[in-house]
Amino acid sequence: MAAAWKSPAAEGWIEGVDTLGSSIKTAFSNYKGDVDDAYAQEPENVDVNDPAQSWKADWE
Repeated sequence: MAAAWKSPAAEGWIEGVDTLGSSIKTAFSNYKGDVDDAYAQEPENVDVNDPAQSWKADWE
């Protein structure tokens, strides 16, 4: 997984707006954690014959 580029200017700005900045950083951090957890729960392989899973199939 590739890491995203972080803007030093944006990082400084968000820390400079005190409580709001901290809340924004926490919200994004929590969201990332939730997404990572949801991704980790997905099976590595899906059954393409199961309608509940077939939409996840990659047909490349």
